[in-house]
Amino acid sequence: MRFISGVIMSACLMSGAQLVAADTLTNPPLLRDGSASEHFELVFLSDSYLADVSYSPEGSFFLAQAKQVKTFDSSGQLRFTLEWSEDMDRIPMTHYFVTSEGIYDLSEAEPKLNVFAASLNDDTTRTLKVESWRRVFTELYEKSDVVVYGRRPSFELGLFPAYMRIEGRWLVIYTSPDIDVKNDFDLGSRIAAFPPKFDRMVYLKDPETGNLAADNRRLRETSDMLPEDGLTYRRPGRLDWVSLNANRVLDSSYYLSIPLAYTGPAVHELTLQGEVLRFREYGVKPVLGARESNLNWFALPESLANRSQVSFIEFVPNTNISSQGSDGIYILRPR
Repeated sequence: MRFISGVIMSACLMSGAQLVAADTLTNPPLLRDGSASEHFELVFLSDSYLADVSYSPEGSFFLAQAKQVKTFDSSGQLRFTLEWSEDMDRIPMTHYFVTSEGIYDLSEAEPKLNVFAASLNDDTTRTLKVESWRRVFTELYEKSDVVVYGRRPSFELGLFPAYMRIEGRWLVIYTSPDIDVKNDFDLGSRIAAFPPKFDRMVYLKDPETGNLAADNRRLRETSDMLPEDGLTYRRPGRLDWVSLNANRVLDSSYYLSIPLAYTGPAVHELTLQGEVLRFREYGVKPVLGARESNLNWFALPESLANRSQVSFIEFVPNTNISSQGSDGIYILRPR
């Protein structure tokens, strides 16, 4: 035990001595304040814990969902901002956001609330029997060019809503109690006999960390659940440290009080198409492991990479002592 403890202690002291030597030649801006090179800029978008960033191949725009919902064109310029409301939900994998009164389609040039033209099967005392419901639903389904399902049942009815667009107008029809709805809050609801009809958004991903740009750990860190698992992603450039002044102990052994990881201000260097952008934020260096930047660089899959030079940087610190306040999502775009 003494021998093992001595080895760990020696490793700690050696690592600490190497890490404290910070680079004093550069003093770049804090990540929160952004950074720029001749042809690119890194701009703060929103505070977030886990941001959700996707791309529409049909509409050629990005959707970044955090404390606000923002869309950007293929050059990274802001198109629209949607403020969250208490009764708003996003239909997973889509650019549709629903409220109790209507639906926003963020693929529109000037998105607005499309108020429902009709609400069907929403009487709490009288609901359609399954055969009558199936007949009505089939007729509407065949006329619709878009069909999406709510990610949760109505609180008042206990029934799932289906949203349909017919000739540019939206309606909502609630399911029959006897209809089997496969409910998955993260992946979306569906009815086997009536699959959803919509143009699916594609998640961005950081191939270095393996994280999808999803707003929940289940989709971020698991595989074989989404079409993106079969796509190839590549970072547009290189992201590394110039220096780390690891002056604080982030974690230690409970029994021996031996440091297991250090944290402190780090200078980060992002290289893109031969240009360099620098910024500072905390980094983490485990004593016996690889260093961690707490940064994700979300990019398009290679099959779509020629569509845009836009990507996104996310800073998600492990703890509040491993951050200088830059938590959130950033857009990296041409100037």
